Amino acid sequence: MTTKSITDSPIEDVLTPMSPAVGDYLALDDALPFMDAQIEANKKIDELETAFRQLKVDSETSDGQRQRGFELAIGQLNHYFEVSTNQLNAYQTKLNEQDRQIEALNKVLTELRSSTEDLQEWKKNTSDWCASLMDVLFGNEGSDKNVLPINALQGWIEESPV
Repeated sequence: MTTKSITDSPIEDVLTPMSPAVGDYLALDDALPFMDAQIEANKKIDELETAFRQLKVDSETSDGQRQRGFELAIGQLNHYFEVSTNQLNAYQTKLNEQDRQIEALNKVLTELRSSTEDLQEWKKNTSDWCASLMDVLFGNEGSDKNVLPINALQGWIEESPV
């Protein structure tokens, strides 16, 4: 089974605000390898327990045979636990990397939102100053008196992000 990384998605998908359903889906998607590993672990444990019981039954006639059966079963269990531990460590490393990527993307989102807010403010000020300029040039008397005076044009030029 392959897992999907956050980096497999197009950047537009990553930069959209996550709904709870998407978050739940991503959490479930990330948990599936762990669930699969747990199911496989339970199957392997059942197989090992069955093998252990069979070895015990088969070797009850001889103390030496019984001792070898126990040692074999313990060796298999130890090997299985070592492999399982390595798999869990690999999954944990992958999750840590995904957390780091999500944190980096959240920083990018924050910066983009800040830039958007700055541009919206600049757009509003530009509109106000243009209206003021139109009033001065064409003598409109009915304009909003809260509009900045024409000398604010200098401030508009200085604030221009362009």
